[in-house]
Amino acid sequence: MTSAAPQPPVLNADNLREMQTARVSLRKIRRAVLSAKIEGYSVAICGALTVAMGMGSIWQMLGGTVLAVIGVIEIVGGTRLGKLDIDAVRILTINQLSLAVLILMYALWMLHSEMVHPADLADLGAAGGADLGQMGSSIQGLTHEIMLLMYGSMILAAAVEAGMAAYYHSRGAHLRRYLSETPAWIIAMQKAGMTI
Repeated sequence: MTSAAPQPPVLNADNLREMQTARVSLRKIRRAVLSAKIEGYSVAICGALTVAMGMGSIWQMLGGTVLAVIGVIEIVGGTRLGKLDIDAVRILTINQLSLAVLILMYALWMLHSEMVHPADLADLGAAGGADLGQMGSSIQGLTHEIMLLMYGSMILAAAVEAGMAAYYHSRGAHLRRYLSETPAWIIAMQKAGMTI
């Protein structure tokens, strides 16, 4: 004989008001969860593509793997934050700082390499005459400027990631306040995976 499924609790008007208040209070946390999941999937996909396109280059494959791991950690951290796990704030903050440092180190290394050894297209002149050599020199200058601009933008991207780390860190205060002000029965529901 099977037992009947448990009946959901009957909510009175006070319970419904508490749920509405909790729903409003949770907006900033929900935004952080959504941000973590979007960025996590984006970074993980970029990492997987980097590994796939870097087959044969140990450094590209290693970099892509690190990116993919950072993306997965972001997704897991976002999921845990959605279940009101206060440790998720620390995980997301450290993960974002790691990503910022990784991007910054890569950009600085590539910027240094470009400054010391710019792409050399001058060999075109030796192979194809003076006109081709002059064109190669112009292309080299343009390529050098584009590379400097690209790596400079990556430094700005690292600053944005550091800003995201600060954003996740600030969600800790919101989550602690939410956990202290919200009725225990609502928190228990959310930790069990139910949305309000």
